[in-house]
Amino acid sequence: MSPLVRCQKTSQPFLALDSTSGLISALANSRNSESIYPPVQTKQGRNGGTFVSKELVYAYATWISPQFFLKVIRTFDAVATMTNIELVDFINAHRNQQALDAGAKFPSKEFAKLEHKNFLAKVPEVLGVETSAKFSANLPDSYGRPRKGYVFPKREACLMLTMQVFREKSMLNN
Repeated sequence: MSPLVRCQKTSQPFLALDSTSGLISALANSRNSESIYPPVQTKQGRNGGTFVSKELVYAYATWISPQFFLKVIRTFDAVATMTNIELVDFINAHRNQQALDAGAKFPSKEFAKLEHKNFLAKVPEVLGVETSAKFSANLPDSYGRPRKGYVFPKREACLMLTMQVFREKSMLNN
């Protein structure tokens, strides 16, 4: 799947700006050898259009309005990261569905509820102390007070989910 985002025709004046051309050049020159997508790609035909990189979406959003820029940032962040709270909720929702499918109650001995404090304790074990510290964040509790937590990029979120699945399967096999 391409990491490029489709532009609207109304973005053409933005793409013609000198500052945008400079950003496109900077992006093209900074791409690593593994990247196969240019910062701007135009395709012809029925499903064609102009597609741009995430960085250009951010720049376009600042050009439109501060409110739109904030919306774009929050949308990308929501898609690209998960907090420990969201991960625990996801795991518990999965366990709840497993219990329902098995005709059992949730939580129960067979389908235990994962507690946030237990998950938080596992993060440094799974990712390592140094790596987990990079994702440490103060997240608000239900009263708005800051509490220790984590904001994971997708890769680390997947590692934490994989660890939970492996742990659950290991417990079932014992």
